[in-house]
Amino acid sequence: MPTTLIEVSVEGLNGRASRAAVMLAIEARDPAAVVEVDAVSGQVRTETTLDLAEFLHLIEGCGCRPLLQPEAIIHAGGARSDLG
Repeated sequence: MPTTLIEVSVEGLNGRASRAAVMLAIEARDPAAVVEVDAVSGQVRTETTLDLAEFLHLIEGCGCRPLLQPEAIIHAGGARSDLG
């Protein structure tokens, strides 16, 4: 299944529990996802088979607020990148 590389800024990643919750939520829906959470920059980056809407819903479900920019989807389709 093709993957999408998604990167968004997220408010509310300042606690260890929120960072872990975001990672676990994404990995629970897509076990093969590669997820990076950078609390300093507030960025969440993932290579996943999830679509953008589901990804954003998972972030919100963790009590965080995604700040969607036009460049949020970086690359759709293709092989997994060097994330992770």
